[in-house]
Amino acid sequence: MSHQSLEQLLNEAGNPVELLRNAQAGPNVYPGVPAEYSNWRDEQRAWQETCVLYNQSYHMAELMVEGPDTIKICSDLGINSFATFAPGKAKQFVPVTPDGYVIGDVILFGLEDQKVNLVGRAPVLNWVTYHAQTGDYDVEVTFDQRTAMRDDGLRRHYRYQVQGPNAMQVIEKALGHAPEDLKFFNMRLERIAGKDVMALRHGMAGQPGWELFGPWEDGPAIHEALVEAGEEFGMKLVGGRAYGSNAIESGWIPSPLPAVYTGERMKATDPDPADMDRAKEERTKVATRKRTESRQWSLALSTETQRARVEATTRLRNYVTQLQETFMNKIDKGGRGDLDELPQEVDRALYALSVRLSHDLEFRFRKVGERVAAEKGERRSRGVSVAVAACRVRDEPFEPARVHVVGIDVQLVRAPVRDDRDAAAAQPPHVVLKHLGGARRRVIAPQPFDQPVG
Repeated sequence: MSHQSLEQLLNEAGNPVELLRNAQAGPNVYPGVPAEYSNWRDEQRAWQETCVLYNQSYHMAELMVEGPDTIKICSDLGINSFATFAPGKAKQFVPVTPDGYVIGDVILFGLEDQKVNLVGRAPVLNWVTYHAQTGDYDVEVTFDQRTAMRDDGLRRHYRYQVQGPNAMQVIEKALGHAPEDLKFFNMRLERIAGKDVMALRHGMAGQPGWELFGPWEDGPAIHEALVEAGEEFGMKLVGGRAYGSNAIESGWIPSPLPAVYTGERMKATDPDPADMDRAKEERTKVATRKRTESRQWSLALSTETQRARVEATTRLRNYVTQLQETFMNKIDKGGRGDLDELPQEVDRALYALSVRLSHDLEFRFRKVGERVAAEKGERRSRGVSVAVAACRVRDEPFEPARVHVVGIDVQLVRAPVRDDRDAAAAQPPHVVLKHLGGARRRVIAPQPFDQPVG
């Protein structure tokens, strides 16, 4: 029978021991690397005598967990404390069953405030995925299968470890400088071969060293740089035979039997295969719909934003051209007294222009939000917050803003309201525009873009 549930398999076999003892899984072979690069004895001695380079890019799966409840789900499922956990740190994450029995362990990498990556064997990743999909957690999980279970030859990340007595010398040469001290299971961004690399202080072989990871496409360049840096320090590449034995020296059991075979409460984690197929199909439909809607939203927003930018730029260019013509005529026809007043007039015109530009852009991007929201079928429009060259003054408390308008640095602040008469006269909103190069201040009431400067 295909697609049997775990419960059905156990009932057929009689007990878990018989099921696992007679499973046709075959020997555990580390994918992606040869059994030996030189011979397994030299490779095994190297992590105690010189140093080694492990290529861990193939045999472990990854699960990216992100969302507001990322830390909550990890804290709920694992025995670990996350009281002081933060991005840039890692943990050996150990989830357990409701009765406290171990599911397994993986390394948990804190990437961002609401984003972690779990790296290791599938049972833990499946356990977290199950609870993310069935529990009340606001998270999204993305699974990156190990190489042996896929046929595209790709992964999300490469992953290398440099371990042994000479490891830090190799790392120093690869970096091109002495590495700063990095506490155990802390991470830091470094650069090797001109590429960004995340470094984790690790000690898999009981020796100092770093684990290095980054985008899959950068892997060959980083590997080549590490191999070159390790030549003078006796670094050995480790194949699959020696790799599996190093954990014995540190007492770590790499493949515990997941505690999913006994206990009434564990039966809920083994749903009917037909239900699983339906749930998987529904999740696929939802994911496809979300990706389609996201692309449509991004395209619509990009199109409308570009249109608003072009329109605003054209109006601004026309207005500046008008100002230039006006002041050139004054220079040609004005007397000495007119020319003495010209710098102040230019100053006032540019101040007024900054406020008009602010309101025009705010209006246009509000319309962008309304148009895009309408295309999405929203019942109410939502404004789009956009960083612009000048800022709109709203009725709520207004923070000072430094802006750069037509070659002049100015500062916009809320005009003080001293009494009820001033408050009544403060519509439309007034602003104080301070020329940052001097002490001049003027209060200007914003006007529509198409009205001339007063």
